[in-house]
Amino acid sequence: MENNWVKITNLHEININGTIRNIKTKRHIKPHINRGYLSVSLTIGTKKKIYSSVHRLLAVAFVKKENIYANEVDHIDRNTPNMKIRKIEFFLKYAWNILKILICGDLKKIISLLTTTH
Repeated sequence: MENNWVKITNLHEININGTIRNIKTKRHIKPHINRGYLSVSLTIGTKKKIYSSVHRLLAVAFVKKENIYANEVDHIDRNTPNMKIRKIEFFLKYAWNILKILICGDLKKIISLLTTTH
């Protein structure tokens, strides 16, 4: 399964371990840490660069979305260096905010969120 590469851009691919490489040269792209998350800078075309977290690229390539509206990606175990796909999930940011408020117990914020239309 480690050798199963999925194309993520015209020039790059990712495997199930979160290793990203150039398709033509097979050279691995070294990730850096940005706000606690492993991230990469990928050159697209001649000069344009995109910056993305490795866990987001992994999720897009390998994790099935349970909800088509879930666009946020999170580490289930809160261990941000953990790149195992069974520990990464898509989630709804709106639902996550309500859950955080429920845990903190602020009923006024819950009512405000539920009555606000998006």
